[in-house]
Amino acid sequence: MGNFGLCVQRLPATGADVVVALPDEARTQHIIDCTAKYVLQDGCKLEQYIMEREQGIPEFAFLFQPQSPEHTYYRWRLFSLANGDELLRWRTEPFQMIAGGPRWLPPGRDALQVAQRRSQEQGRLAASLAEAAAASGPRRGADADVGFR
Repeated sequence: MGNFGLCVQRLPATGADVVVALPDEARTQHIIDCTAKYVLQDGCKLEQYIMEREQGIPEFAFLFQPQSPEHTYYRWRLFSLANGDELLRWRTEPFQMIAGGPRWLPPGRDALQVAQRRSQEQGRLAASLAEAAAASGPRRGADADVGFR
């Protein structure tokens, strides 16, 4: 994992608090969570690669809009994962990413419950899709060429 300034500081904050909220859409949250997880694992070069490849793709707009709530969520997610938090368990107390910087206010307990519910729903959906794919048998002909990119 890369070094993302992993020390959580407890100093007086300057500037307005940064309030972090879960994205409105579960799919957006999933894309941001996965992106943060892989960028943390593989480094900034991966983030640059994604930005070059996915420019103009709405699902990755958060990378290009630093003032958006989704970008704020992404920055927090990188920091929280780098500091040992998990996708479905994170610290909720305010912290500073940078000494003398603003206080960050992570999503609260209610957001934890929403994230856990979304994760369960995604798991059920994935299981249903896998079951349907298995029941439909092997794909042949023109249908075999259609897939996800």
